[in-house]
Amino acid sequence: MFCSFHQNKRIRVAAFVTAAFMLLTAVSCGKDKKDTSSGTAVSHSDFTQMDVEEMPDSLSSFLEFFADWYVRNGGQKDYYDAGKAGEGDTNILSCIVNNPPCVSWNSYPVKEYEEVWGDKKTDPKNWSKTTYGCYFIFDQKSADWVAKNIFNVTDKDIEAMRRQGEKNKWFYLHKGNYYVTVGGIGDPPTVYSFLSCQTDGKKYLVDYDCYYFDDDPEKGEFVASYSAELELKNIEGSYYWSLYKFETTKKGNQQ
Repeated sequence: MFCSFHQNKRIRVAAFVTAAFMLLTAVSCGKDKKDTSSGTAVSHSDFTQMDVEEMPDSLSSFLEFFADWYVRNGGQKDYYDAGKAGEGDTNILSCIVNNPPCVSWNSYPVKEYEEVWGDKKTDPKNWSKTTYGCYFIFDQKSADWVAKNIFNVTDKDIEAMRRQGEKNKWFYLHKGNYYVTVGGIGDPPTVYSFLSCQTDGKKYLVDYDCYYFDDDPEKGEFVASYSAELELKNIEGSYYWSLYKFETTKKGNQQ
């Protein structure tokens, strides 16, 4: 973990980590002498500002993971709005059933997905013939649970996203499973700086920046600024971060 990139900002290296998305006390990192913040804070009269050093680790982990695998791996998506989930190109289902998914899958009470790499097996529609027989299998009920509870979409939205997914050959549904073909992928070389966190005790508004660090985190290149609206949701006695809105508010030269 690199903790010396911004003054009063907490930085983490994004990686495939398992986060128990519950309200936890954040572990603070050290402070630096530089401040190259580029994000714009969200304001709301009913919300109060909290110190970003006191943000729950689970919240920052959720947002880092989502930005890595929704924005870049998901096809340069600039925004997400749960109220418009079945419209346009913000097909969240295509990022839930993906390689990798846009959330830490095993943090939820769902069935684990199956990876099939270069096996003699083939998916029912044989889409994986273009990816050397590589594909993932996601349980339909599990993927739909994530879509509804974590991304706040409706059954109607899910049906629309299924149709779009099959039409564009992103994924398809067959006998209770989603199938998605996959290719090679690696971890994105990113670090994140959290700029602002506001809450009304239920909803959270968070602004943060993304940087590419390559081989030297001290020379990280600005990628983009993001703004997100979330809720810490109680689902059958367990707490999970649930996303309502996400937006790219500023882009760097990498975008």
